[in-house]
Amino acid sequence: MQGFRNLDPVSAFHKIALLVLLSLTLVMGHSLLALAADDEASARTSFLEFEKEWMKKVNSYGDYGQHNVKVEKDDQGRYCARYRIIAPAEGSEVKATGVKASPFVGVLHYEEQTYASHADTPDQARLGPFESEKEIVFTEIFRYSNGKWVF
Repeated sequence: MQGFRNLDPVSAFHKIALLVLLSLTLVMGHSLLALAADDEASARTSFLEFEKEWMKKVNSYGDYGQHNVKVEKDDQGRYCARYRIIAPAEGSEVKATGVKASPFVGVLHYEEQTYASHADTPDQARLGPFESEKEIVFTEIFRYSNGKWVF
């Protein structure tokens, strides 16, 4: 206790100021971490909406869907009707980058699925039944800048 009694007023003031400064630093650091967590939660939520819109856009620009059936003659002289669809794949995610200008990237996975039907005539081939012929998985990466997803 004698150490406290011997402190001059200036030294005591410096110690109190240091304690106040350390306390404020801890509070500010905690607040910044909370803001970062809120930003990440916001980015994740908005990425789900962005993913839906992106899938609509991909589907609208391609010749996807069963209404876009293409029929061609195969090597055996029969007919093959094919169409493709785009389907969301599992595992899309948002990752922090540590870069202030683009703090997050979104990794989006989707599949292009091709269905085929084989028959003796083009009309029979168009009627199906269609079976899955192949699947191709696509991965696209988007950045999050200024509060929105950019492609």
